[in-house]
Amino acid sequence: MCRQIALHIDRSHQRQTHIRRHLEMLGFELHRASTVPEAMELMKKYCYRLILMHFETMSKEIFGFCSFVRLGGTDTVLITLMNKPQISIEGRLFDCGVNDVVAGRQPPRCS
Repeated sequence: MCRQIALHIDRSHQRQTHIRRHLEMLGFELHRASTVPEAMELMKKYCYRLILMHFETMSKEIFGFCSFVRLGGTDTVLITLMNKPQISIEGRLFDCGVNDVVAGRQPPRCS
């Protein structure tokens, strides 16, 4: 069983700091990575219960990364954060083993 450790992959230090505060309140220890290779190195050392991935940071690398995590046979929860909903990409993420996708709101359409 994994300890309550989370990994957040994002280039935005501001988002990482914001998320860290919330996860620490929930009892998680948070590790941060800015790139996929950096995240994969951390995964060699730690067993993560939760991995938060910012899609725009990882772009196409995210699909291989999710497959890498799932091939390890872990019960890690994978959540992808997106700036805006992208239905076609969300479907591919779920196919790769992502547990959930959280997307920002789309601005209302003007008529």
